[in-house]
Amino acid sequence: MQTTDSQRETPQLVGCSRDEVAGVLSLIEGVFPAVNVFFELGRKGTSFAQDRLEAYRLSDIQHHTRLQSPAQVVSCLNLIDEALHRVRGSTEASFSGTDGDYCFVATETQQNIRRLWLELVGRDEGAAAAPAEASSEEEPALQVSAPVDARATGNAGI
Repeated sequence: MQTTDSQRETPQLVGCSRDEVAGVLSLIEGVFPAVNVFFELGRKGTSFAQDRLEAYRLSDIQHHTRLQSPAQVVSCLNLIDEALHRVRGSTEASFSGTDGDYCFVATETQQNIRRLWLELVGRDEGAAAAPAEASSEEEPALQVSAPVDARATGNAGI
């Protein structure tokens, strides 16, 4: 089977290792909307393609990250893709794909973003993997916000 020029130009959606997602995060960490979108992809999406892909509605990501439009979500996804290209030293791999309504990531990528999130918030992954019925504790929100200045809240003495 021969590949066409358009197939060669289209990056392949790939699964990212824990080290790769950490590298991507380190490159986008100053762009809070992109960081929020990045961690949204650590949530469980709709699995398909024999559980190899996770799908997320762009409108849901937009709502959870408080962005103004799906186009802003796509811009953040493009920035994340560019960071992956830098981490891998190649443009042949794609972090995510979109079809206008949905965003797709490899399940391996979703799981490694989740693991990274749990490391950052200090949660044990084994406890987080327990069935929801067995725990009354809610999963921590996969959202990053700017640090709060204690002086502005009146809690400077804490």
